[in-house]
Amino acid sequence: MTPTCQIETCILCCSRFQFASSCLVIQWSGDNPNSLAGLTLSNPGDLAISLGTSDTVFGVTDSPEPTLEGNIFPNPVDPKTYMVLLCYKNGSLTREDLRNRYAERSWDMFNRLLEETAPLNGIPIYYSFIVYLLKCGLML
Repeated sequence: MTPTCQIETCILCCSRFQFASSCLVIQWSGDNPNSLAGLTLSNPGDLAISLGTSDTVFGVTDSPEPTLEGNIFPNPVDPKTYMVLLCYKNGSLTREDLRNRYAERSWDMFNRLLEETAPLNGIPIYYSFIVYLLKCGLML
């Protein structure tokens, strides 16, 4: 990949972390672009799911169709394709809430229940989310 934007290393990085002043920083990173590269997602249609703080689905396309529901970025590995991304905030909070309600606050029990349950639990799909109002301390 040919970098299109480089900046010189800042004075702080040189003094605190002993970077050489001639060191160039290439601006492109982030957990999802790095995961796309690290998982070697390279063909249009390749997808990955990340169940972190936010639940994220990301993949590769060669025919981007922008919408308000997701994001389209340049592919960090292949300039001929694009990275598509859907992100659902607070995914980990939803899993923790389900664990607390149905698995006695135990990840071991939560995992066991998942392993004992048929895929999709016999229904087409299950989607749950929680909205936290941080200023008020309320959970809806």
